[in-house]
Amino acid sequence: MKKLSLLLLCGTLAASTLTFNACVKKGHDEPIDNTGNDPKIPVTHTIAQVLAMPIGTAITEDVVVSGIVVMDDRSGNYYKKFVIQDETGGLEINLDQNNIYNDYPVGRKVYIKCKGLTMGTYGGMIQLGYGLDERQSIVAIPFAMADNFIVKANYPNPIKVDTFSYDELANAEANGARLNTLVAIRNTQFTNPGQPYAAPSGTTNRDLEGCGASGTGIVLRTSNYSRFQPVTTPTGSGVIVGLYTKFVSGSRSTPQLFIRDTTDVRFSGARCGSANGVTLFSEDFTGGAANAIVSLTGWSNVAEAGTMQYVYGGSNPYAKITAYQSGQSDVKSWLITPAVNLSGYSTYALSLRSTYGFPDAATLKAYVTTSYNGNPAASSWTELDAITVSGQANWAWKDINVSIPASFAGQQVYIGFKYTGSSSGATGTFEVDDIKVLGN
Repeated sequence: MKKLSLLLLCGTLAASTLTFNACVKKGHDEPIDNTGNDPKIPVTHTIAQVLAMPIGTAITEDVVVSGIVVMDDRSGNYYKKFVIQDETGGLEINLDQNNIYNDYPVGRKVYIKCKGLTMGTYGGMIQLGYGLDERQSIVAIPFAMADNFIVKANYPNPIKVDTFSYDELANAEANGARLNTLVAIRNTQFTNPGQPYAAPSGTTNRDLEGCGASGTGIVLRTSNYSRFQPVTTPTGSGVIVGLYTKFVSGSRSTPQLFIRDTTDVRFSGARCGSANGVTLFSEDFTGGAANAIVSLTGWSNVAEAGTMQYVYGGSNPYAKITAYQSGQSDVKSWLITPAVNLSGYSTYALSLRSTYGFPDAATLKAYVTTSYNGNPAASSWTELDAITVSGQANWAWKDINVSIPASFAGQQVYIGFKYTGSSSGATGTFEVDDIKVLGN
């Protein structure tokens, strides 16, 4: 893996050398004590060694680890936690304290005395805190006890960041050593630019895509409490710096980035095409409540036969449909996109991610039409392809990319996902996500 090391020295992007400001993020509030003192407490373990310790069991040895803070709560994108990094990895510290950046800003060296602390997990990510609660969730270190476990050292310190291609980080499970570390991804852009970094109603995922990349799936995750929530995402391409994490839900592992503020997004270059083309339409179902009926502006969620409709599934939402326990002998359900304009490009394709469970006689297929008027049964549909592939593992997510016939070029089209099943012998469950229409 080719890596370009970036030394963050509180500078700006130079013309010939790619350098980012990953030292202290300047703002109106500065840390309480800017000190050059380092108590030089003997370090017994690297972060990688601490991460390898048992989960859910209090640390009883005199374990001391040290690192540089790479993520704090200055911008509001992180809450009551901060992340430290050394040359072996990154570690999230949960601390019951507001305005953590006043004591532990990005760039400060800290020592963590781990004896008496416990590691837990959330969404597949390891966290260090003060034991587990009855739900086996990590308990934050009490504010009054912070000095018992966390020792401040010198500030500021430069942070070394490695640069990767999009494809190199598209598989979170293959990049375990990079989790909770600051990374830079080159030749990247937002799939749907010009939207607020986060919706006002909740934490939001915004899809990122790589110029010329073959992989997909990296998202930028932003809290609606961040100071930059209403700022719109840039339309260009370039390099993004962020904390690399993942979120695991079932068999799906989503690679995620968290930025410290918008200066981490350096998309000043011209917009580029993705691996399969330029995104003309995209939907990732973010914001839907689990098991609620899918209801999106411009979309149709129609039961042609029976009463079953698509619902949101999972904590990282997707669209889900099944005839299971419907009690209905004939189930035909449609999820239909708004009109998409196929103009300006030579070829067009449908891209999505799909999975299914309990495979049987039920089917989910994709169709395209120019004549949809609210009644799918009255429209003339052209089948694109079956969404699932023979031999696909049960509940394994698969990337699907199918061509849209050239005869639809220059027209407004609708993409329909038709589920066919019944309560007897055809009750399979299908899930779809990250739907895109691409032009090339």
